[in-house]
Amino acid sequence: MANLWNRLFSSQLFSNLGSSKKARRRLGSHTRRALRMESLERRSLMAANITGIAFTDVNDNGTLDVGDPRLGGVTVNLFRDGGDGIFNNGTGDDIASGTTVTTASGVNQGRYSFSTINTVGTYFVVQTTPVGQVQRPTQRIQTVVVNTVADANNLSLDNFDSPTTTFAADASGTNPNFNTTTGLTNVAGGVRDLYANAVAGILNVAVDGGDSNALDLQPSLTGDGTFTITYDGDGTNAANALGTQLGTGTNNFDLTQGGTATSFRLLVNTEAPNSTLTLRVSGVGGTSTTIPIAIVDGAGLQTLDIPFTSLVGAADLTQIGAIQIDINQDDGVDTQIDNLGLFGPVVFERNIANLNPMTIGNQLFLDRNNNGLLDGSDTGIGGVSLRLYTDTNANGILDPAEITAQPTPPTTTSSTSGGSLGQYTSGDLLPGSYIVLVPDSQ
Repeated sequence: MANLWNRLFSSQLFSNLGSSKKARRRLGSHTRRALRMESLERRSLMAANITGIAFTDVNDNGTLDVGDPRLGGVTVNLFRDGGDGIFNNGTGDDIASGTTVTTASGVNQGRYSFSTINTVGTYFVVQTTPVGQVQRPTQRIQTVVVNTVADANNLSLDNFDSPTTTFAADASGTNPNFNTTTGLTNVAGGVRDLYANAVAGILNVAVDGGDSNALDLQPSLTGDGTFTITYDGDGTNAANALGTQLGTGTNNFDLTQGGTATSFRLLVNTEAPNSTLTLRVSGVGGTSTTIPIAIVDGAGLQTLDIPFTSLVGAADLTQIGAIQIDINQDDGVDTQIDNLGLFGPVVFERNIANLNPMTIGNQLFLDRNNNGLLDGSDTGIGGVSLRLYTDTNANGILDPAEITAQPTPPTTTSSTSGGSLGQYTSGDLLPGSYIVLVPDSQ
C-alpha cells in the first residue's frame, strides 16, 4: 500500500520537492504520464437483490415472528415476467432467472437470495413446498416489482474531504511520519490515522489538498516507501498498530449494516503499473484477514469493489475492531484515493410463509335414535364420499357462494372395514374453518 500513496501529491502543495512536476516526471529519456488530479465521483454497479426467509408460520399471521421456525434446504426459483403480468408456472412468457436453496443452518437459516438482478421488471419468487408443510397460493408465489437496480444501502467510511491535512515523511527521520486526526464526524470511528514510512527520499501526504478533495500521495523524485491508513477509533495509537476500538464505546462496528451492505468500495487513480492495494479487516478479538486487490495498469480512475465474501476467514463482520489499507508499488508514482465506503444492492425483501397442515377426521354414522350422538345401536356408514368446503367467512354455514368458489373441494371416503367402519380422515389441509358435506344421495 505504501507506494500507491506516494505519488498523488501535487508539486504545488510542497515546496521541498526541489524540482518541478515536469522535471520529476523524467527518468532519463523516459517521461511518465502525468496523473491528473481530479474530483473523483462514485460509480454504480447497478444491481438489485431479492431476498427473504422461508419459515413455518406457527400462528398463521403471515409474518415472521421470533418463534417461527426457519426452513433450511428449501428450493426457491426466480422467474421474470415476459410482459403479460401473470405467472404461467414457469412456461409461456416466464423467463427463468435463477434457482437457489435456503441456507441450511446458522444465523441465516432459511434465507434465500438472488443478488445479481440487473434488469428492472416484474419477478416471481416461487418456493417449492417442503415435505410436511402446506402453502397458501398467495405465499407460494411472491410477486416483486423491481423498479430500480441502482446501488443502495451505502455508508461512507471516509470521503477525505476534510479537514485539510499535509505532512511529509523523510527517510532521514527529520520529519514526522505519522498523523492522527480525531473528532471526525464523517470518518469510521471518528479517527483517521495516516502513516508514511519513507525508505528513501520524501513521501508527501495530503488530505483535501488543493482542489482534489481526496487523499493524495506523492513522493519526491527519489522518494520510496509505504503508506498506511488505519481506522480503529483510537486516537492515541502512535505506533499505528491495528487496534480493536472501531466504534468507540461499544466495540460493535457492523460492516454489514445489519446485512444490507455487501462490499467495500473505494476510488483509486494512480500512475503505477501493476499496483496492489491491500485491505486488512480485524475483529474485536484481534483476528484479522488480509486481501490484496490488483489495480489494473493504465485503467485511469478505477472503482474497486471488494465483496465481503472475498474476506475468507475474517472475523464476524458485525463485530469489527479495525480497518486498514496499505499501498505498495515498485517505484514512486502519484496516487489518489477517495470515497472509501460500504455499499449493497437495493434490496427487495419477501419472506415466504409455510404452514403446518391441518387434519380433519371423525366418523359418519347412522343415528338410529336421532339424538346427534354415536351411541346405542348406531352404526358407522362406510364408502361415503365426503366433500370438505372451506368456510371462508367462518359462519358455520355452507353458503352457495362458497360452493361456487370451490368447484373441486378436497374429498375423502369413509372407511368400509370392521371397527373403523364410517371413520374418515383428510390431511394436508390449509388451516381454517371447514364444513364437511355429505351428499344428499348418500
